[in-house]
Amino acid sequence: MTAASLSVATWAADMLGAIAARAAVQAADLHAQVDAGGAVEPQWEDLAPAVADVVTAAQNSAALVALAYLEEHAQACGAGPAPGPYLSPRAVMGRTSAGYDLARVLAGLVGTMRRRIAAGEPPGAAWSATLPRLGRMVRSEVADAHREYLSGSLSLDDRVIGYERLVTLPACGRCLVLAGKRYVFSEGFRRHPGCAGCTHVPVYHLAGRGEVGGVPAAHRPSALFGEMTPEQQLAAMRGNPEAVEAVRQGVSVSAVVQGQTRRKFSIRTSEQALARSLGFQDPADLTVHHAGRPKRSLAWLRARYGTDPARLRTELARNGWLTESLHLSPGGFT
Repeated sequence: MTAASLSVATWAADMLGAIAARAAVQAADLHAQVDAGGAVEPQWEDLAPAVADVVTAAQNSAALVALAYLEEHAQACGAGPAPGPYLSPRAVMGRTSAGYDLARVLAGLVGTMRRRIAAGEPPGAAWSATLPRLGRMVRSEVADAHREYLSGSLSLDDRVIGYERLVTLPACGRCLVLAGKRYVFSEGFRRHPGCAGCTHVPVYHLAGRGEVGGVPAAHRPSALFGEMTPEQQLAAMRGNPEAVEAVRQGVSVSAVVQGQTRRKFSIRTSEQALARSLGFQDPADLTVHHAGRPKRSLAWLRARYGTDPARLRTELARNGWLTESLHLSPGGFT
């Protein structure tokens, strides 16, 4: 990986973080307009579409950052621009990563408040307690749109043979263990709610040059852990000082993190396989919804046809997610 390609990858991660943070602040401002002393549900139902518009705009920006990143990274690697067709940013806008309508999902925040009231919390406190959840939802969906656009675009470029994971510090343990890991182009990007600082670094195979791209050889869990402050290390290990000390004594980050992880879920084999292909760390986090939708989501198509580029392109075109030309402009994409 060249210094130029590392620089543009870091830029993309920083831009994505800023876009997601700005959207979360705007969503919080709308959340604050609800008078918890009145009827919350109709108030939030009126505001949820505006929050969805905020997230949709941020998803568009996140896709444009992904587009700019891929172009700059290819240039830094000497690969040149992608031949096309190109993925439309609309493929990752207006829906959650699982395919649900954003406004409808956001409106469901009232259910969280109701459960807290049923547990004995006053209405005001119960509504205030939904704000962190809203922030996580917004940041996760914006980051997912960016990464899904990257994944879809990589699947359309025949020069790409895979990608490696770049982790931006500070990071949690679940992200650290995947630093530098290589995936084939069709594999999903493993993430968890709130995961916003990680991105793909494409690996190309170019005639006469072989493999180019990817992350530096030193971009590995133990090395990154050593670059973090003591406070960041403790946070990455879920506040467990013994885990931090174990890593400092030479135990692998992966072994320590996996030792802290407990997975409890029951899910059908088909759902488990689809969740893995979409890049979800825990299959129980994924609900795939397509009932009544005229189009398949980008995530669904990539999971179903990711290993067959020709069929993937056909299905992307059939569902309206491809465009013959795509250019960046100050006002968006054209």
